Amino acid sequence: MENLAPRIVKRVAKELHLLIKEPLEGIKVTLNEEKLTEIYADIGGPLGTPYEGGSFKVKLQLGCTFPSQPPKAFFITRIFHPNVDPRNGEICVNTLKRDWNDKKQIKEILMIIRCLLIFPNPDSALNEEAANLLQQGYNDFFTRARNMTQIHARVKIKTNIKKESDVLKNQENTDNCENNKLHDDCTKTNTEKFVKINPVTSISPRTKSSHNVTRKKKKRRDGKRSLKRL
Repeated sequence: MENLAPRIVKRVAKELHLLIKEPLEGIKVTLNEEKLTEIYADIGGPLGTPYEGGSFKVKLQLGCTFPSQPPKAFFITRIFHPNVDPRNGEICVNTLKRDWNDKKQIKEILMIIRCLLIFPNPDSALNEEAANLLQQGYNDFFTRARNMTQIHARVKIKTNIKKESDVLKNQENTDNCENNKLHDDCTKTNTEKFVKINPVTSISPRTKSSHNVTRKKKKRRDGKRSLKRL
């Protein structure tokens, strides 16, 4: 941080911490306290513009004369815009030139850059092709800028969609588990009811065997008594 005076370093750090704590709409700042002279931010494309749905990374480069002199601003993400140099992404906006004053904060610079996506200015163009296309017809410019956005700035959304076969298989397994549980519950309930109605069924095999032996002995005694009577 040798390029900036200590009081300026403190000021910049305070502004960035505030932007992290209270982020601006459509703007996310990345903080690197070891190198506050380079400030990175992701700017979301405003609704209703050809940049809608895109995420654009920008960089602010603070020179050793900051804030007496404005920082330089660049689009890191490629963009088709009249006020952005297609060679290096440098941004041309009056706030960072003749309208600059040392009271302007980092958040104001980022907000102005985002507004530039809504209101491009072909009169101070760094991309002549984009400026000419915008002046000739907005629809053609919109289509070209939109295509560039979809190619270079489109946000990749991670999906976690399962295959239909996997979903059906999981549903089938769930149904089987539920059916098996229902079958077990019904079996258990019916068994308990049957045992209450027919208590003999609850006799163990050993007990059943003892009953059978007793019955055989009784038949033998009855047979002997019948012979004696004869």
